[in-house]
Amino acid sequence: MAQNEQQEHEEVGKTAGMFAGMMAGARIGRALPLPLVGPFAGAVAGAVLGSEAGKRLSVAAVKGARAFAESLKDKPEES
Repeated sequence: MAQNEQQEHEEVGKTAGMFAGMMAGARIGRALPLPLVGPFAGAVAGAVLGSEAGKRLSVAAVKGARAFAESLKDKPEES
């Protein structure tokens, strides 16, 4: 995978992870007894954790998808 292409996949994963983490964190943060502060703190923490997880997982997901697609291209051996 080219360096530029890998960086692009990392940025997409980082953004997707940030939004997913933000939403999940805000939902979890609602459990705190402080109105508005709990969801905000949860959203911030979720965004930080989600962006890092998304950055790492996106590259792994792309590599796995490519390996799977390549395995489908190979012709099965005849017995």
